[in-house]
Amino acid sequence: MNLLLFIGIALGYTLIPGPNAMLIITTSIAYGTKRGLQIAAGISCAIAVHLLFAIYSSRFLVNTLRVNLQWFKWVGAAVIAVLVLKMLIQLKRKQERPVLSGVKSFSQGVGLGLGNPKALIFYTAFILPFVKAEKSFQDQISLLAFIFWITVCLCDISFAVFSVKIKKLLVRYHLSKD
Repeated sequence: MNLLLFIGIALGYTLIPGPNAMLIITTSIAYGTKRGLQIAAGISCAIAVHLLFAIYSSRFLVNTLRVNLQWFKWVGAAVIAVLVLKMLIQLKRKQERPVLSGVKSFSQGVGLGLGNPKALIFYTAFILPFVKAEKSFQDQISLLAFIFWITVCLCDISFAVFSVKIKKLLVRYHLSKD
């Protein structure tokens, strides 16, 4: 198992913003770092569930879920579409932002994370090539899943923290131009 290669690819994957990162970034910008971190925590919990499921059922997942992949794609797309639609409606009405509690932001993260069942297939497909046949399958896949989860958590935390810092820099720059 080439651990450095795995970590590099995992880091590269997690730094490419997807729906999870976009929710963390937009929440952090709109509500602050604390709410962004709560979203990230919810997403991290959901990813942990996906990874645990992938660890203990990887062989079954690869064969069974392949058949239902199209259905899973539509469910994931629907979850993202609903979130985007809510944000657009709020912008169009020019409403004040609703209060976002810690529980609600955490729940949104869990909902988005678990609402993307395609992730199960991806995590399994991503981890399995790094497992060597001559070593314990369960030990290797558990270690790789844990490393991947830590990588995702650290990147999501970075998205929450740095998006607020970038917003402050942009506001300061915009005010200095006026």
